[in-house]
Amino acid sequence: MSSEKDKTSKKNTPDNTKNVNNQLINYIAGELLAKSRRELKISLSDIAKELHLDEIRVTALERNDFRSLGAPVFAKGHLRKYAKIVNVDEVKVVADYCELTEENEVPPLVISKREIYKNISLKPLYLGLIIVSVIVALYFFLTNQDIDSKQSSIESVKPFSGLEELNMESSPNIMPSNNENEIIESNQDIFSLNDQLAEEKSNEEESLEDQFPEIESPQEPYVEQKDITVMTETQINIIYSGDCWTEILDANGNRLFFDLARAESIVELSGIAPFDILFGDVASVSLLIDGEPFNIAESDRRSNNTARVTVSGL
Repeated sequence: MSSEKDKTSKKNTPDNTKNVNNQLINYIAGELLAKSRRELKISLSDIAKELHLDEIRVTALERNDFRSLGAPVFAKGHLRKYAKIVNVDEVKVVADYCELTEENEVPPLVISKREIYKNISLKPLYLGLIIVSVIVALYFFLTNQDIDSKQSSIESVKPFSGLEELNMESSPNIMPSNNENEIIESNQDIFSLNDQLAEEKSNEEESLEDQFPEIESPQEPYVEQKDITVMTETQINIIYSGDCWTEILDANGNRLFFDLARAESIVELSGIAPFDILFGDVASVSLLIDGEPFNIAESDRRSNNTARVTVSGL
């Protein structure tokens, strides 16, 4: 018995526990991953590319210094990916990380479907269906009752069948009297007299036409119509690449534009051609007439880079 106690006491001495702990620390988490990487002869730069980290952070991870990796979620993710690359158990590596950082993973909360269904009460649903059915039945009952009352009121009103008899009885028999016959005869005489007068009038008009024939009205002399030309306006667009003093006059001498046009500006106007245009710097001008480019002739240009152009339109 004493020998067994001595053996157990030797095992539990501080030196032995330190050696065991040192062996565990040398091969947990990042250091275990580094050892496997060296055995597989994978370079540190290749691991950095796979983890999308720089070599400094990968070195810190292999030393179990997880502060540069950010939140624990990111650190665990990098450890799992590293473990897959070097064929190390992911669960062990994450467990080592939790042991080193004293982090306890909380298991996910899983609720069975039976418990969810038990917690749901169907009483409010049944009560709502009953209330809705009662309201619908009451509505149909009231509407049918209104229709029946209207039909009964319509049947109670019957047409008065003796209306024609009443009219016949109330209206006296109207018979023409002798005076009325005399009036009718006198009216007939008047109508016949009017017919005679109309015939006489028509005969007189025919005799007058025979005596005085119609005189033809003189024809108006023919006047030749001249063509009227419509003066259409011409569109002018001037694009400036530099500052240029410009003056534009139309065919009537009206001044359409007289100002200093700035660089990168566009002047759009219309008028009656021909136009008299004066440019202070003709080299910085592009001229469009009715949308077509207009070339300024060398004869219109002057020695001081000015030009006076006459544009008659296209």
